[in-house]
Amino acid sequence: MANPAWYNDNQFRDYPFLTRVEPLIDTPGFGLSSSALDELHLPHSAILDFGAVMEIDAGYDESLGHYVYLHSVSRAASLFTFKLRTNAEEAANHELIFHRNLDDPEFLIEWEEASTITPEVIDPLTCPARPKWHGFMATGSMRDLADLVASGETVIAVPGEWKIEPARIQSLLKSYLRAINLANHQRVLATPQDGCSLSLSDTDRPVKVNALCLDGNLQFKEGFNCYIRQDNNNNAIIIGAGVGVGAGLPCEEVPIYPGEEPVPGSPFLSGGPSCNDIIKSINGVSGSDVNLAAGPGFKFSVDELNPNKLIMSRLLDDFAVCQDENIDSSLSSADAGPPAACDVLTEVNTFRVNILTGMLTELSAICSYNAGMSIGGARIWTSPFAVKRDWVDGAYCSIRWRAKISCEEDGLRVSITGYPLVHNTPCRVCSALLAYPLAPPLNTTIVLSTTENGAGCECITGTLAEAVSLVQLPDPTP
Repeated sequence: MANPAWYNDNQFRDYPFLTRVEPLIDTPGFGLSSSALDELHLPHSAILDFGAVMEIDAGYDESLGHYVYLHSVSRAASLFTFKLRTNAEEAANHELIFHRNLDDPEFLIEWEEASTITPEVIDPLTCPARPKWHGFMATGSMRDLADLVASGETVIAVPGEWKIEPARIQSLLKSYLRAINLANHQRVLATPQDGCSLSLSDTDRPVKVNALCLDGNLQFKEGFNCYIRQDNNNNAIIIGAGVGVGAGLPCEEVPIYPGEEPVPGSPFLSGGPSCNDIIKSINGVSGSDVNLAAGPGFKFSVDELNPNKLIMSRLLDDFAVCQDENIDSSLSSADAGPPAACDVLTEVNTFRVNILTGMLTELSAICSYNAGMSIGGARIWTSPFAVKRDWVDGAYCSIRWRAKISCEEDGLRVSITGYPLVHNTPCRVCSALLAYPLAPPLNTTIVLSTTENGAGCECITGTLAEAVSLVQLPDPTP
């Protein structure tokens, strides 16, 4: 407690205010909300001492012009109420309230914590609310003030007129750390989620909060590839990264929050395939999509024991001269038509088939005369095999397909045939008959009909080809 002589002296001077010049009602200073007095003099004996501590979240900074001031004095019978406020924005909605009775003794000291003036919206990510500031007030006799303020009156001061001495205010701004929140941005994923771009900034990635308002005796521990350094000169803790520092290199991915799960379709938290799941190039050919096509006499199949193994085998069915029930009928001579039916196409060696609609839309095939399949005067044109690969229901659907043109009894048959990757039996055939007579050079559009899916084509949800254009190509000039 201060020396009583100190308080006695303060009864005759402006302290703890910067000034106590008597203000008039119609000039800046005190104004009476319910009184018709021409002027008011706040007695020096009313407030003898004052001091306040502004907490770190009050944002109080004297260099920015912040101050504390007496806001109002009110009286209800023998009870006086003093309210002090600040112009610091973060604490402007918080005030100190002191009460004095007319008969209270001199030199009474009271400590109070600031309370809110109007209700505030609470941020769920902030720590529990604490008083923005607190302070004390020492008072003398209320008798002189009672002669000036009647019961039921409230005197409100103009902000800034009755400032407290700056030396009586202690600001804790940036003086200590009250609590720590822990959070992580979502990790960068190898395969972005739907609706995300390939490159995400920190503000685009959602934040996962792990802990709120950690306080007390906190410790920092170096994790994997992490180092911590204390910078005394700048009053800072430096957290940096380095290969193998701290806890060393992790043996596996480290979850950034409890319960983090791998990305669907990947064994990793960050998504994507493992190193053994990636083929970077084949015989020097690289790219995001490399197609393997088996030419005449070869086929691709998947090893039944090792699904990651692709087998390329020789297959002489394309060169068969005898029909066998185990060989694809589309590769035999069973559909050979009468020689006379193809007389107008005797000199035609090449057709181009453009797929206009269907799963293979915008693809095309060059069908060349196949002497090995053209038996007994029939003429057959076939294209090399090609592979179509689509993403269907979370998995790749891959089929081989080829175009074929053959002479039949009633006309020219145009077909698009699909085959599984693992065997050479057709699993989907789309075809149509171009009736005789034919008028070369052929250039026409044909609508195809289709068969039901066979074994190996279950993933095909649409029609391979619904409409094609058949174009007869001129023979190259000798």
